[in-house]
Amino acid sequence: MTFAAHPLAYVLWIVIMIAQGCVLALLVGRRGYREYPAFTAFIVFCVIHSLVLFYLSNYAPGYYLPVYWLTYVPELVILASLVQEMFYVLFHPYETLPANTLRHFLGAILAVAILILTLTAIFPGAQPKTWLTVARATDQAVTWLLCVIFTLIVLFAKYFGIPWRHRLQGIASGFLIFLSVDIFVTTIVTQLHLPPYSAVWSLGMFAFLAACCTWAYYFAAEDVARTVPSLEELRKAQLALQRVAGALSRFSGWENRTARKSSPREGVARAQAR
Repeated sequence: MTFAAHPLAYVLWIVIMIAQGCVLALLVGRRGYREYPAFTAFIVFCVIHSLVLFYLSNYAPGYYLPVYWLTYVPELVILASLVQEMFYVLFHPYETLPANTLRHFLGAILAVAILILTLTAIFPGAQPKTWLTVARATDQAVTWLLCVIFTLIVLFAKYFGIPWRHRLQGIASGFLIFLSVDIFVTTIVTQLHLPPYSAVWSLGMFAFLAACCTWAYYFAAEDVARTVPSLEELRKAQLALQRVAGALSRFSGWENRTARKSSPREGVARAQAR
């Protein structure tokens, strides 16, 4: 594939690579890599990934798709580390949290993951090759799950003493901007069997450029210190997370399945604990 028929995508790709380089320069200059090594690794990966794919798309288009999906595995590993890093910054120190706060947060994510996997299995889409169908379906599921995770981080960060100007909020907001559009793009491409170079991908490129601008803005400014959350704020967060986790568990059916698997003795123990 060349960009001869897609001049907008060609320009966008160049602008995005410049934006990625600016974010990386700010991470190094502001020493943001010390507090956010996984996010720094993600930006480094994006810089190298974009350069390689840009070269292949122009000079070796036959290798573009295989390289794109082969590099998807290390990208998933980096993203998993990034999510773990976000959780550490958000919840640390864990011993100060009210009981079950982290469990409710992870329970909400698990319930969403079960729902997403179920829908993905029912609606995997149709691609010309089986491996591509699996890859596209996996990408769709991962995008939805990451969007939910970063949404929860943005919504609940304030309860843990993290203001809007904090870099954690900047990282999460940037991903949320990108993923909220990427959900639409990946779902449409997967379900409608659009070609990999369809014009709809330009929407995702615009969204990722907006994410890079968001990250650059937050790391160009001085970081804002987090405040010490009050016990009332932590309890509000715990109650909200408990409600979200309960609602999502009931919606996904996970709560009913775990209830059926538990023994009568466990049910009596839970009743006594209440």
